[in-house]
Amino acid sequence: MTVLKRKIYMWCSILCLFTFSLYGEDLLPPMNGYASDFAQRRAGSIVNADIKITVSEEGLYKVSQSELLAAGVSSDALVGSEMRLFNRTWEVAISVSTDGLFGADDFIIFFADTYESSFTESNVYWLGFGAGGLRMAERSGAPIALKDVILSYVHRSTHNPELMYFNNFLPNDSSFDHWFTAFISKTYNENNSFSIWTGERDSSGTAVIKLSLHGGDSYVGTPDHETTVLINGNNIGGLTFDGTTAYDGQLSFSASLLGAESTTVTLNQTQVGNANDRAYLASCSLEFSRPLASLTNETLFFEGEAGAYNYEVTSFVTNNQFYIVDISDVSAPVLLTDYIVNSSTGSYEVSFGDDVIEARRYEIVELAGLHSVDSVEREVFRDLSDATRQAGYIIICPYEFRASAYRLLKHRHLEGLEVAVAPLRDIYNEFSYGIADAGAIKQFLGYAYHHWQTPEPQYVLLAGEGSYDPKGNLGTPSQNILPVHLGPSSWRWTAMDNWFTQVNGQDELIDIAIGRIPVTNNIALNAVTDKIEAFEQAITNVPAWGKNVTLVADDDASSVFNIASENKVASHLGVAGFSMTKVYMDNPPYGDPAVVRSTILGGFNSGRFLFTFFGHGAVDFWTSEEVWRNSDVSGLNNSVYPIVAMFTCQTGVFQDPDQECIAEMHLKKVGAGAVGCLAPSILSDQLYSEYVADGFVGSLTNAGPVRLGDALMAGMFKLWSDGNPYREELRAYHIFGDPATLVKAE
Repeated sequence: MTVLKRKIYMWCSILCLFTFSLYGEDLLPPMNGYASDFAQRRAGSIVNADIKITVSEEGLYKVSQSELLAAGVSSDALVGSEMRLFNRTWEVAISVSTDGLFGADDFIIFFADTYESSFTESNVYWLGFGAGGLRMAERSGAPIALKDVILSYVHRSTHNPELMYFNNFLPNDSSFDHWFTAFISKTYNENNSFSIWTGERDSSGTAVIKLSLHGGDSYVGTPDHETTVLINGNNIGGLTFDGTTAYDGQLSFSASLLGAESTTVTLNQTQVGNANDRAYLASCSLEFSRPLASLTNETLFFEGEAGAYNYEVTSFVTNNQFYIVDISDVSAPVLLTDYIVNSSTGSYEVSFGDDVIEARRYEIVELAGLHSVDSVEREVFRDLSDATRQAGYIIICPYEFRASAYRLLKHRHLEGLEVAVAPLRDIYNEFSYGIADAGAIKQFLGYAYHHWQTPEPQYVLLAGEGSYDPKGNLGTPSQNILPVHLGPSSWRWTAMDNWFTQVNGQDELIDIAIGRIPVTNNIALNAVTDKIEAFEQAITNVPAWGKNVTLVADDDASSVFNIASENKVASHLGVAGFSMTKVYMDNPPYGDPAVVRSTILGGFNSGRFLFTFFGHGAVDFWTSEEVWRNSDVSGLNNSVYPIVAMFTCQTGVFQDPDQECIAEMHLKKVGAGAVGCLAPSILSDQLYSEYVADGFVGSLTNAGPVRLGDALMAGMFKLWSDGNPYREELRAYHIFGDPATLVKAE
C-alpha cells in the first residue's frame, strides 16, 4: 500500500471546519428589553445537575470516583448508567467505565471544548443523575485492507496572547474586545518579534502563516498599510490592507525556513508613503506538515481526510489503553475501536482506519494522557429564578462579602425595603450556565425585573471592585471582584454599569437605580457602610450642614461652566433654601488654584450636604490646574460625609487596576471623604452633562424620601427625555456608593 504525506496546501481550505469552539459565540442571547430575553440559563436543570466541573483547555477528560466523592456525591449515587453531563444548552455524550455502582477504579470520560471570552478561559460542565443519558457512540477503527496509510498531518501553532489593551483605538467599535497581541509600527517595534513552536516540521513541504490584524489608521493613500513578514529573518512577503477594519491575510512559503523546534516571526509595517504606518495584531498562526506523532501528555489532535484511509500515530511512551475519538462534533464524540498497537524502539505506534464521507477531526490519547479537570464541586442553588421572589433592593456581591453585605441588607430591611442578596457565583450558575460573564448580571436583573413578583426591584448595589483586565493579562493582581461591562463611547472603550439595568424596552434608559461600591474586601465594604449609616442617621434629623453646599466651576473663556452651575444646580438649590458657596474660577478670588483647594477643603471640614463640580476633569483630578486631586482626598479627615457630584470627564474611570479614580477615592476614604459620588467613566459632553445635573440636583430638592439612586434615575431621565435618548452618558454616569442611600428623609 502507498504511504502518503499530506502537504499543507491541501488543508488550508478545510482546517476551519474542525475548529468548532465556543470562542466568538455569544454565551447569552441579545438582551433588548423584552421579558422573553431574560430566562434561567442553567445547564442540566432537567435532572437538577449540581456537580460543577471546570476545565480550561480542549481535550478528553477523566473524572474519577474519588474526585466525585470528594465533591460530596454519595457513593450509592455513583451508578454509571444514571450519569448525565451537560454544557450550556445541550447534553454531552460521555463514556463510563461501568454501568453499575462505581468502585475505586471507575471513572467518567468526556470531551471538553474550549471556551474563551473577555472574562474567562474556563468552560463549565454539569453532572447530574437520571436515566436516558447520552453515551459516546462507537465505530470500528480497524485498519482497512489495501488502503493508503497517512503518516503526517497539518499542525497549527497559534500565537495570540492578550498582551496589550487599547481602549482608545476604535472606541465605538463593539466587534472586538480591544485586547491585542502586538502593536506594529514603523516607529515602535518593541513587540513585533515572537517565537512559535514548529517541532518536527516537514521541511520539504509548504507552510502558511495567517495573520489577523487591524490597521492603525486610515491613510490618504491606497492601500494604507503593508505588514511585511520575516520567518527566522527571511522576508517571505507582505500583506496590504486598508483602513482600520479587521483584516485576515495569509502567505505561503517554504517550510524549510521553519526552525526544527521553534520559529521566530517578525512583523514590520512598511507601507511606502505612510510614515506612521501601524497595525494591531490580534492573532498569528503557522500551519505546517509534521509526522503523526504524539505531543506532550501522550496525546495528539489532528485532522483526517475524507474517504477510506489508515492512520499511523507514533511516539507514545506507554501502552496502558488508548482512546481514539472522532471529535468533529464536540458534544457527541465517537470512540473508535479495534485499533492496533505495535511496539517500536522505546515507543509505541497506534494504527487505525476510518472510512468517512467528510473529513473528520480526531484526538488520540493514552490513558495516562487523559486530562484532569481543574475542579469538581457540588453547588447549592439559591433559586434566583424562583418567580415567587420579590425585592425592592438587591445586593450583588461575591460570597466572600456576605458578612458585610448582610449588614447593609439588614439596614435596608429595617427601613422597610424588601431585600435580597445575589452572590455572583449563583448568578453565573443560574444565568450563564456557570460560566463567568458580566452579561449574567444583566440576565439576572432583567429576569428579576420581568419575572419576579411586583413591585419590581428599585435599587441594585454592585459590591466589589471591577477591572478591564479580568483575566490578569497584564500580570497585575486581579481586582475583578465583580465584573465590569465595557462598552463603546466616543473617546474610550470603558466601564458602563448602567447597561446592567437597561432591561425594559429597547431604549437606553435605566430601569433600576444602580450603584457600585468598588472594594476588594469586607473591611473596606464595612468602612463604606459605616459612612452610609452615619449619614442617614444624621440627615433624618436635618442637621445644619444638611442645607450647606459647595459649587465648584472651572474657568473658561465663555464662562460655560459657571453658567451651567448657575442654571442647572444653583437654580434648584436656591429655591429649596440651600446656603451655597460658589467656587467659580472665573470669579475672584478663585482664579488662584490654592484658594480653590483651600475652600473645597474648608467645605469638607465644616460640613456639607453636597459638592458639585462643572469643568475639565481627569481620572484623578479636577481642572487643568489640578485644584482638587486624589492626594487632597487622601488627606481628608472630615466627619460629615457629603454627596459629591462631578459633571465632568473621566472622574469615574474605576476599572483601571493600576489607578484609583477620584470618585473611588472619595467613597473609599475610611472615616472621611464622601458617602456617595456621581461621576462619568467617559469624556462627557458638556451639554449632556448639564441635562444630567439638572435632573440629578433637582431630584435632591424634592419632597422626601429621596434616595441617591432616585437622583440618578432623574438625571438619566432628564437626559433621555429632554436631551438625547441615545447618548453614551446614559450608560456611563455612575453612582459610586449605595443607590439606596437615603439623602432626604420625609
